[in-house]
Amino acid sequence: MPLIEEIADLLEDEGVGVVGATMFIGDIAATEENGLYMVNDPSPEPGYAKLEEVQDALHKRANYTLTNYHVFFSHNLGMIEDMDRDVQRRKINKLTMRFIFMPPIA
Repeated sequence: MPLIEEIADLLEDEGVGVVGATMFIGDIAATEENGLYMVNDPSPEPGYAKLEEVQDALHKRANYTLTNYHVFFSHNLGMIEDMDRDVQRRKINKLTMRFIFMPPIA
């Protein structure tokens, strides 16, 4: 399982959202307006409050184990950024995080 999927599962366990219902991995669904979208590269993100929940759950978190990865440390690489507005004039915010982890041993 890729790291991003395990981070999504951890956030679900922390009560941030539900994978497939309020949190999505990969492409942004055209029908969802208030979801949390997780991708490996920077991308438009949902509202500020939801990003604060992610930040609270993962910033400066040390030595935790996911199903297939051990994360030594995760932290923000800055503050939640106001990036722009989309075509419907909704705010686009971004939170960039670093994960220092050990990948699964084959």
